[in-house]
Amino acid sequence: MDLYDLVFKELISKEALGISRADVNDLIKYTQDVIKWCARAGVYAVCNSYMDLLDKVVAELMTLRVVKFLNYGTTKESFDKEFLNLIINFIDRYYKLTLSGFIDNEGRVPIKVVKEFRTDAGFFREGTVTMVELSRAILLEYLGLCEILDLELKSLISSLVKS
Repeated sequence: MDLYDLVFKELISKEALGISRADVNDLIKYTQDVIKWCARAGVYAVCNSYMDLLDKVVAELMTLRVVKFLNYGTTKESFDKEFLNLIINFIDRYYKLTLSGFIDNEGRVPIKVVKEFRTDAGFFREGTVTMVELSRAILLEYLGLCEILDLELKSLISSLVKS
């Protein structure tokens, strides 16, 4: 399948298409062939234009696939199905935590470190409870490094009623 066919089929389908690893390999081989041709012919401006266009098309294709996956999901096997599922789960977790109100006025949530790690923000020891920006906290949670401490609404209401 070439890029034109892939984009065209994706545009007219309701669900995100199933894109096989073989389809991806064909697209990679085609791009490599274009780059080889540019290098042999010495027409680097053509190659730069092709790569710019490819970047734009791929960005739009990715956006279209994420939106379709959000709205309709897919039952088809695809090279990016697991990745799309991760994105959907991330978005779902992000909005649930944001809209449930368990986020401070700086966009941070409480986490408990379950495995020591180091980031540009510093070193985090196991067992430490701290505040971390929400999207970073979700990524750290997916990596198994922390647990986001979100209160269940039921326990929050019962604690408010008792006081």
